[in-house]
Amino acid sequence: MSEYKPVCITGDMSTDERQQAVDNFQNNDNCRVFIGSITAAGVGITLTAASTVIFAELDWVPGNLTQAEDRCHRIGQHDSVLVQHIIYENSVDAYLAQKIVAKQDIIEQVVDMEEDVLNVLE
Repeated sequence: MSEYKPVCITGDMSTDERQQAVDNFQNNDNCRVFIGSITAAGVGITLTAASTVIFAELDWVPGNLTQAEDRCHRIGQHDSVLVQHIIYENSVDAYLAQKIVAKQDIIEQVVDMEEDVLNVLE
């Protein structure tokens, strides 16, 4: 793995350390791997140097996953981005993934209903 020059963001790092890791990933062509948890690296950073994202964890809140995925889908991204989630069949994560998808479906239905109401009021 050392040939990929990975950087890592953890919850106990300072803001400056986090930014240094992001800058290294974004600007150093030899740094090809970024490691961060959803809570430590899911918001407030830009990772447009990435073209593949692999999640090895999930979050109960669908919006947190969306935010983490969006770190690579930002202004300045020129490539398509492949997002994958590692989930083992019949695991707690598999159960959690089903619940997250169901929550996301409900959220989308509510948003669609709100848009319909706003359209009627116009």
